[in-house]
Order: sequence, then structure tokens, then C-alpha cells
Amino acid sequence: MIQHLEQNTDYRSGQNWRIAILLIWIFSGIGIPVLQFSASLFVWMGLLFLMCFKPILRLPFKTILVTALIICLYFIIFVLKGAPVPLFVGVAIVSALFVLSNYLDGSYKFFHDFSRLCKGFMYFSLLSMPVMIFAGPFLTPINFDYHGYNTLGYLFWFSPSGGPSFFSGFRFTGIVWEPGIWQIFLNINLLYALYEKRSSFQIFLAVVASISCFSTTGFIVLALTVMLYAIFFIRKLRLNQFLVSGLVGIIALPLVLDNFTIKIFEDQMGSGTTRIADFFTGITVLLSNPILGADVETAIAANNELIYAVKESFWRGNYYDGAFGNYMRVANSNGYIIFLLDWGLPFGILFLLNLFRTNLTPIREFNIVCILIILASMSAEAISRTSFFYFFILAAIFIKKPTKKKFFTY
Repeated sequence: MIQHLEQNTDYRSGQNWRIAILLIWIFSGIGIPVLQFSASLFVWMGLLFLMCFKPILRLPFKTILVTALIICLYFIIFVLKGAPVPLFVGVAIVSALFVLSNYLDGSYKFFHDFSRLCKGFMYFSLLSMPVMIFAGPFLTPINFDYHGYNTLGYLFWFSPSGGPSFFSGFRFTGIVWEPGIWQIFLNINLLYALYEKRSSFQIFLAVVASISCFSTTGFIVLALTVMLYAIFFIRKLRLNQFLVSGLVGIIALPLVLDNFTIKIFEDQMGSGTTRIADFFTGITVLLSNPILGADVETAIAANNELIYAVKESFWRGNYYDGAFGNYMRVANSNGYIIFLLDWGLPFGILFLLNLFRTNLTPIREFNIVCILIILASMSAEAISRTSFFYFFILAAIFIKKPTKKKFFTY
């Protein structure tokens, strides 16, 4: 039983073009750094402008004005707190508005476009699994600054560590820079699979694809997705949905627990420890600068004596192989901490709470669960300065409250 638009609004018209726009939007903000260069964001913004030219021309003046005021306010806050102004965030916000212009007409095409896109990402992840199992020796290592990857023909991209032995230690990153970001789309696809009442096989594939990321955050978000679906859509529950999810979860449980152990206690403990420590160090900086926030550079322990001891208290490794130094120098990885540092608590909390008023689809509960999936993932991924995240910020401001007449089930 799939939700559809009313018959006189064909969401399929132009859908391939809109999905191409969504792909470029995602890649330009959180994509693999293979095509990043000086001023590359301007190039991506220009491409999005050309692809969204007609809907951009229909943007209300008020929408353009409010977006400009948001950007100006962002820059003013940085000037007032004496921090370097991240001009690229203004470009990211404008790019987000260009993409959003396709979805401001009240037709809720985004629901169907994003469903199809996330389903495609699921199949892409499933295709990557035999590559990791059989083609490991043929992968090419590539480094972009501090990002290390292995690739097969520049189509499949993998993080070289953190995966299970049968994947040769690899983890698929899709078209984004981290498996922890890629899992956002895979878990949203699982939400779609449950909500749209897809077949048991499709639900099985959705769960397997999400687990295949071997992202610690992804495992948590996977469990959160199923739990939130059960809470928000209790009247739509079907036994097969939870039998399939539960069975796959039970089978994969040893691998999940092994992943947690490695990330928190063993070889890759720096990764898990960093995520935990960044929350507490970020809160410490925020409480010292609650109104205007602070420069994100001050949330790096090596730059700030105030948080150095806080972050060190979480360290359980050795002090002689260089890992501790990297741990103290790495930038804060918590997306919503960075967002609050950028905006300060008054504006930052206001924007974050307003996210739950997002009307990208006419199903309020579906919107809320999507936002919770993104926010939960942001606790370990610094994506709050990207057009991907600001798209949802702007959507919550500009898309009007839905009317159920335009969306029905048959």
C-alpha cells in the first residue's frame, strides 16, 4: 500500500531530472572529495542554478529575502564573536534554496523522489558487497588530505578500515565521504520500506544494506529507525516487517557487537572515543559562549586548554604511538555541536526545534522520524555546514503546512 499524490499531480513528470539534481546536491555538500578544489562549491552552485533555473524564477521574493537575511545574520554573528567568517556556508545555503525550489509548490514530489533515490542507494550498497569480498586486491588506494580511500574504477569507493574480515576490512562509502553519512540514506530507505509496505524481501534488503556499512552510528540509527516507526506508526504495523528486521538483526548481532568493541575498546578506539568526547568538549565550549557561540577551532582540544583535560579524560589508549596526539588535534565531529557553535544557543536551538515542523511530505510523523535519523547521525558526523543539512532548515521555514487532500492511499 503506497502513498501517492492526487491523480492530477503526476510526480513522475520530470522525476529523473529532479533526482539528478538531488544527486548533485548531495555530492556537492557531503560527497567524496574527488572533485573538490578551490571554489568548487561555486561551480556546484552554478550547476544547480542552471538545472533548477525555471523553479528558481518562480521563487517568491519573500523566500529569497528571508534566505538572504539568514545568511547575513550568520555572517554578522561571526563578526560579533570575532571568528573567521566561513563564507562557504553562505554558498551552501544558496545551493540548498536552489534545490528546494523544486519542492515549494505543495505537490510533495520530494516524498517520491527521495524514496526512489534512497532505494537506488540501497541497491548500490548491495552491489558493493561482492566487490569488497572478491575484488579487494584490485582496489586502488587514493588519499585526499586526511581522507584515505580505496576505489574500483572510481565508481565504488571504500573506507580502508573498520569493516569485517570477510569484507577485507573495507566499508562502502557510497557517494559520500564517510560510511556514517551513507547510512543516513540507507536507514531512511528502511523507513520508506516500512511505511510504503514494501515486500518482506525489500525490507530484508534494506536492513542488510544498512548493516553492510558497519558504521557504529548506523547500527544505533538502524535500531532507532525501527523503534521510532513502531512508536509513530503503530496503526500501520505488520508482523512481517518486524519478523524480517528482527531476524536479520539477530543474525548480525555478533558482528554488531564486535564492531562496537573494536571502535570503543580496541584497535579503532580513537574513532568511538572521539565521538563521545566531542559531545562533552563541545558542550563545555558552548556553555562558555552561550549567546553567540564560538569559533569551531576552539572546540579542538589542542587549541583550547579549557577542554584539553576534558577530552583527555576519555582517552584509554597509549601515549607513545602518535594516536593520542591525533586524537587531541582532530576537529570536532559532532554536527549539531558545530551548528550550535556557529549560531549560538538562542538561534541554534530555534532552528533545530523548527526542523520538526518540516512539511516536505504531508505525513508529519514521517517528517519527524526523518529529522531524528539525520540528527542522530549528526552526533558523529560534521555535516551541519553543508547544503544537505541547510536544505531541511530552509524546508522547515518555507514549505507550508500540508493539506491531506493532496495525498491519499489506494
